[in-house]
Amino acid sequence: QQCISCTTAVTRCFKLIPCCTEIALANAVAGLHTPPKQCHSFSRINGSVWTTDKDGIAAALLAAEITAVTGCNPGLAYARLERAYGTLFTDRLEASANQAQKAALAKLAPENIVNDTLAGDAITHVLDRAPGNGAAIGGIKVQSIGGWFAARPSGTEDIYKIYAESFRSAEHLRAILNDAQKIVDVALKPSERQSNETAHA
Repeated sequence: QQCISCTTAVTRCFKLIPCCTEIALANAVAGLHTPPKQCHSFSRINGSVWTTDKDGIAAALLAAEITAVTGCNPGLAYARLERAYGTLFTDRLEASANQAQKAALAKLAPENIVNDTLAGDAITHVLDRAPGNGAAIGGIKVQSIGGWFAARPSGTEDIYKIYAESFRSAEHLRAILNDAQKIVDVALKPSERQSNETAHA
């Protein structure tokens, strides 16, 4: 993910790939910041679009092109971007979730988020759909001026994942993750009660 994040930022800067963008849960951020789940879209020779899902090989090819075209490896180029625009701090955490909780998380709506602050900042946006096409993102994304988090259920395990980014510091990132865990836990409480009632029926 770090490799893809780095090459994405550098590719955007040098405009190496005409149709290189990030999608998926990321769609929810349209034009803001690097999303939690990374994908790349490439133009085919026939003009259609081919999209990868966290493809390490595609990221490596982008890294090779960045190096060939600019004469600078992506790590150094990304460090240059950080000096110009600041450092972003990213991390994720996982928590156990049963099937009812995972289903509830996938269907969370902005009105289910009762908090009005995130790590000390006012929450500015709560999204459950991609602004570009209105498609459900399969989770929830909460944004503030200082950072964001996105929560979504795993498609293969009995867990959910929280992705977060701070525009300030590692300490602020930990505060975002801590608040995010609490916000999601509160939002999932009704489904937890429903699951327990079903188990005892």
